[in-house]
Amino acid sequence: MWILKNDAVLMDLYVRKIDGEQCPNCYDEYRGQSSNSNCPICYGTGIVGGYEPCVQLYIRQKPANIQINQENSGFVLNSTPGAWTISSIQIRNRDLLINPEGKMFVITSSQVNHAAGYLFHQEFQMTELDPKDNRYNIERKTLYTEF
Repeated sequence: MWILKNDAVLMDLYVRKIDGEQCPNCYDEYRGQSSNSNCPICYGTGIVGGYEPCVQLYIRQKPANIQINQENSGFVLNSTPGAWTISSIQIRNRDLLINPEGKMFVITSSQVNHAAGYLFHQEFQMTELDPKDNRYNIERKTLYTEF
């Protein structure tokens, strides 16, 4: 744990909701999911609010794979850094991490190592969200208030 505190970044983890009130705006009863990834109510999760603030974690990023793609709208920079942490909270695909600069990352794949039945070392890939992505509008909450 000491290496994380010395060489990692303290990030906010927002866990994707999988249960709760279904979105009245875009939830598709037949498919059982959101029909609009840009929904302002559920942010594409199908559950009102979309994400739940969970905890702050020390995350150590690996060097990022950066690609520049040309699309109809111009050049797009794709950054997909790998990262790891030690935590008892499982990080899952589509969860969000917010760094101290306010940049958001979505988890694209995760691998958990177990030791004696406990979550231990977690490695994951994440993709930096476009600043115009609707998820930048989620309600952010202070996870640890100062007294």
